[in-house]
Amino acid sequence: MTADVPGLSPELADSLEAMSRLRIDERTVDALLQLIVTLACASIQDVDDASVSLVAGPRLQTVSATSGDVVEVDGSQYRGESGPCVAAIKEGVRHNVVLREERAQWPEFVSSAQAAGLHSTLSTPLVSGERTMGALNLYSKRDEPFDDHDVAAAQVFADHAAVILANAVTYASVEANTRHLQTALETARVIGRAQGVLMARRNCSSEEAFDILRRASQRTNRKLREIAEEIVASLERGTPT
Repeated sequence: MTADVPGLSPELADSLEAMSRLRIDERTVDALLQLIVTLACASIQDVDDASVSLVAGPRLQTVSATSGDVVEVDGSQYRGESGPCVAAIKEGVRHNVVLREERAQWPEFVSSAQAAGLHSTLSTPLVSGERTMGALNLYSKRDEPFDDHDVAAAQVFADHAAVILANAVTYASVEANTRHLQTALETARVIGRAQGVLMARRNCSSEEAFDILRRASQRTNRKLREIAEEIVASLERGTPT
């Protein structure tokens, strides 16, 4: 239960739970992720900036952030393909680090973060099932790691961000499948009408009418639906097929 996390108020826990139950679409996912980083920054002690990084094909991108500075800091990790955020996503393991201790390992990232006045970071993987989709990144101006309470709270925010992203992926998949089904049904309807036109005009069977359409498609190297649409249009114009 999110309400059991120290420092996380029942009201905030309820808000997070409600967010994860909302119906996700392309209009709400960006706003919800932005709310996640804003709440994390406001409610977790010593967090000065926050962002969500997402795996987008072969690349990473920041999909929400509390400032332009942190977008640039994230970008320094993506460009060099190294840093706590990148490591958290690749390894599926949380990274809670003080930046001065990591200059040898991640020099470009550390320089970028310190230039923005940031001195420690906590990157928590966003996991759905067996898949790591990205990471929640918390940045602090303090020169020490986040404590156990902060780590636990960060995990709560990361869990809810992962739910939002997983729901968005599911929504996109369902929408794509629905569009494909609608297209297939419309194609079948048009072809069926064209078959009816041919059956009436040529006194042939349904199978013979479909074969006429198929051969015309092959002969002209055009889609069957295009041929069918022309035949249906000819009926509406009253011209012979």
